Amino acid sequence: MHTTVIISGCASLEDSLAQLCASAGLNVLITPHIYHLPEQDPIWSELASLQGQIVLVSPLYPRPAEWLFRKHWNGEHLTALNISDYATAEECHAAILELLSEANSLPILFPVPYSLFPIGCSPLSLPDRWYPIIDRSRCKNCRNCLQFCLFGVYEMDGELVTVCKPDSCKPGCPACSRICPEGALMFPLCEQSAAIAGAPGVMMSPDAAARRMFYARTKQTCPACGSSEDVRAQDTDGAKICQECGRPVLSNIGNLAGSELRDELDQLIDDLDTLTRKD
Repeated sequence: MHTTVIISGCASLEDSLAQLCASAGLNVLITPHIYHLPEQDPIWSELASLQGQIVLVSPLYPRPAEWLFRKHWNGEHLTALNISDYATAEECHAAILELLSEANSLPILFPVPYSLFPIGCSPLSLPDRWYPIIDRSRCKNCRNCLQFCLFGVYEMDGELVTVCKPDSCKPGCPACSRICPEGALMFPLCEQSAAIAGAPGVMMSPDAAARRMFYARTKQTCPACGSSEDVRAQDTDGAKICQECGRPVLSNIGNLAGSELRDELDQLIDDLDTLTRKD
């Protein structure tokens, strides 16, 4: 199987890694950082046309890197590697050859020149971006993100929730990832949470605060207690609260005092409101 190694946003090691891979008979493409690459950049069209097996090396965790690439490429054989897992180009090159060997797709060993895309923006001229990546293997199209997002980042494309306006997302805001019940939303540059960044072995799931933030923002009816009242409009001091939505209930549900709940919700929502006022 024809194999192409794509080295994206790996400035410190890209030249030496490219030369090693090319000398092993692999086709090599060097691109700007794919996360910062605009959707309409012609480089994506070039990448979408690639055939065979792809090995993508980037500074991102493998899961968000894979699903970002798959948004533009519909091939079957794709493996993503995080360049940060390797101290040297030689280590990364060895890992590439090992995974190709395991897949029985080692190249014919003869030197070929590696190529550098001359089109689109240069790696140094790309502005930084911040937006969510959807893991399609986990997304159930519940539309929580669409209902929750304040900035119009999401829209429906047929039956699928899509990130239609990534640059409307507010830098540093990963709130929609916190309320996704499937852990399908990733912000790969998030430094505060490895789960939100899409790190291997961890998965984001809504905690109590995130669920309350969702109901406070959307004012949806809670499936657990049936309430649809405004969470922050309630006088909850001393009341028991629903652990799903944070609203006061008559039954003995929950163990947070109302003042603690109100302080927590107010801080979370005020943070989002601050971002909104920056428009």
